[in-house]
Amino acid sequence: MKFASLVLPGAAALIEIWRLSVQYDSWLSYHWHDDLLFLLFGACAVSAVGYLGGMLVSALGQLIGAILDTAVNTSPHLQQSEKASIMGL
Repeated sequence: MKFASLVLPGAAALIEIWRLSVQYDSWLSYHWHDDLLFLLFGACAVSAVGYLGGMLVSALGQLIGAILDTAVNTSPHLQQSEKASIMGL
């Protein structure tokens, strides 16, 4: 998810730049700076939100794994071999 949040907005920005170059043959007659700045700002915003979302999902997965390891390790109802097989050791 983190990698896709960096690659997809970049690809969308390149496609949009290509579309603008095809739509406006003469770059000098069109004020393309505003569109380019808006495009780059949007791509950065989408990338930042996606990357932070991926970090949050990753952190929650680590937290759930730690909780499961603690619950398995402190369970009085499991033998040592069962604990090892549950934790993947």
